[in-house]
Amino acid sequence: VQAYVGEITPEGSEGYSMGLFNLSMFSSLSLGPLFGGVIKDVWSMDAAFASMGVLSVVGLILCLVFLPPLSEEVIRSRERAPVTWPVLIRNKSLLGLFSFRLAYTACIGVIWCFLPLYADRQFSLSSSATGLLVMLGVFVSGVLHLPMGWISDRASKYILVGSGGVICVIGMLLLTLAQTYNDLLFAVVVFGIGGGISMPSIMALAVIKGEEAGAMASVMSVLTVAHSLGMLAGSMAAGVLMDFINLRFAFPFAMAIMVLGTGVFLWIGPAAAARED
Repeated sequence: VQAYVGEITPEGSEGYSMGLFNLSMFSSLSLGPLFGGVIKDVWSMDAAFASMGVLSVVGLILCLVFLPPLSEEVIRSRERAPVTWPVLIRNKSLLGLFSFRLAYTACIGVIWCFLPLYADRQFSLSSSATGLLVMLGVFVSGVLHLPMGWISDRASKYILVGSGGVICVIGMLLLTLAQTYNDLLFAVVVFGIGGGISMPSIMALAVIKGEEAGAMASVMSVLTVAHSLGMLAGSMAAGVLMDFINLRFAFPFAMAIMVLGTGVFLWIGPAAAARED
């Protein structure tokens, strides 16, 4: 899906287009659990799962109605021979994007998996308060994707990614230092702001790289691997820290990963892009 969006994106509006696409994804991630809880409370758990099936069918119908036939698709990269995988995975610009995406999703994995446990142990929060805590950061990030995507098309994408990464680091630091529920809320909002600033530019750079390489699907699959690997590695490593040291150490661990990912991106990304130009 991301490759399809990237291929039909007009040149010069990569940030806005990917921001709009990610807005739908992050909004759904934040509002889906809320609506699912309401449906379960009003009707039943079966109704919540049935509603997922209904929404999937609606999505399929919308695709069939609004997406053009294959013969009418306008795809710019089709005219060029795609770059081979060995060349692609050695590309330093793509390595920078991979590193940042992996670090960011590792932090998300830690927040989603261990923040509810930490909040329950430290503050004995209700389920609704914990749900709000997890949802808020995703919602804030999603809301920012569209305006920051628009800005990304008009400003330095590398500066936006770097500043967003620094804000994400601050958010994880605030989670480490949090003493109250309000502190936790503020920390996840800060982290969400960082993600909302950086991710549209990351995806815009990925679209540009996919166009240059003539391998949009391959580039997007690399970033999808980074996303999945980050969620897996972040959650598992934080789980080991929880079992053998202390749950609270999961957050500084995630902060260190975010520092590393942002540093790698800023170290090799702009320089590699300049050499390729």
